[in-house]
Amino acid sequence: MKMDSEEWQIRLAAQADADAMAQLFGQLGYPASTAEVGERGGRLDPATEVLLACHGTDVAGVLVWHRLRPLHVAPDWGLISALVVDEGARGVGVGAALLAAAEASALAQGCSQLELSSSLKREEAHRFYLAQGYLERPKRFVKLFLSARGVCVFWSRLWSLFGGASRQEENAPGALEWQQALAAVPILQGFTRSDQLRLVALAQQFLARKTLTQIGVELTPRQQAVLALQAVLPILHLGLDWYRGFHEIILIPEPVTRRQEVQDEFGLVSEWEEENAGESWPQGPLVLAWSELQQDGDWDGFNLVIHELAHKLDMLGGEADGAPPLPAGMEPRQWTQALQGAFDAMNAQLARDEVTAIDPYAAEHPAEFFAVCCESFFTDPLRLQQVYPAVYRQLSQFFSQDPALRFPATRLLAGEAQTGSLV
Repeated sequence: MKMDSEEWQIRLAAQADADAMAQLFGQLGYPASTAEVGERGGRLDPATEVLLACHGTDVAGVLVWHRLRPLHVAPDWGLISALVVDEGARGVGVGAALLAAAEASALAQGCSQLELSSSLKREEAHRFYLAQGYLERPKRFVKLFLSARGVCVFWSRLWSLFGGASRQEENAPGALEWQQALAAVPILQGFTRSDQLRLVALAQQFLARKTLTQIGVELTPRQQAVLALQAVLPILHLGLDWYRGFHEIILIPEPVTRRQEVQDEFGLVSEWEEENAGESWPQGPLVLAWSELQQDGDWDGFNLVIHELAHKLDMLGGEADGAPPLPAGMEPRQWTQALQGAFDAMNAQLARDEVTAIDPYAAEHPAEFFAVCCESFFTDPLRLQQVYPAVYRQLSQFFSQDPALRFPATRLLAGEAQTGSLV
């Protein structure tokens, strides 16, 4: 759809617009059928408005907003739950016109403000909202509820996508595969001979005690060894008991997309599609996408299996909150000060539109901050040590390891991790 700035009008949506809205929501990353959008539209309460930007019979954009009546303050608020402009109609003011119409309607209905949420990844959208006079508020706290039905649907989808499962017992690594795996993975270099032997012994116990269910993939003995060695790297000096919170690792060929729902404190339900390369559920299995695991093992700041297993360590203390049980001798207050301070600093950076030194996904939640920092600790230690030295010290005490000492000197000489170029 190609259109100029003065060729469209703003109106309320009708049931007949369900197909056009479904196509627009699909462009935003939330695919839905015409029937689904029509059915949801029929359930909307009177405090919800769906505005369309149209050119004749063509729909160029849609905005959904809701009037909220909080009990603790007055007057009412407005909340935008969706705004999308057709790919062929962007850059000509359609989004600004939809926002202006929503703002006028909210003002007319006595609202004191209009707010919205936007994913960290939608940087162009952030610039747009700031240009329209919206202020950024960096902190947002969400708890996702996955129903029993949702779990069943998710697993049935895995089986339908990738077929049946195979197990690892008949294909266990031998001495040669363990030796090859140790030599092949960069982040496993630099250990003493005794630590290498301990690492292999832990990895062998890991494969023996955990069920490795392979759906649509079949790992060679060497690939199993590479996976297991990276998995036990964090617990080298903690012991396998620290992985007592789960019994199964499920490998799938590639990330899966799953519909998420979240209800806010006002009862509004938002839905979106989320791609998952890894899942770590309390007292449940570890789910890992093999296509992502194959990229792990280098000194690059990213490691899926370490990230997800960090969540398992975190969950030993209950809900994943970035505060796992600490080994004897560690001071909880110092842990909290270091990680919470760094978490707040990262969110402040993002609020200023600054580039963060580690994956900005860490700012989503303290649990994600802990997991991302664990990734960095083992795969980009000099960067973490430079940017968040207090966090590095706490993790070094927690894991009884100092990966910065193992970072290869050849990479330092090549300038890959010089402290002067870390940020």
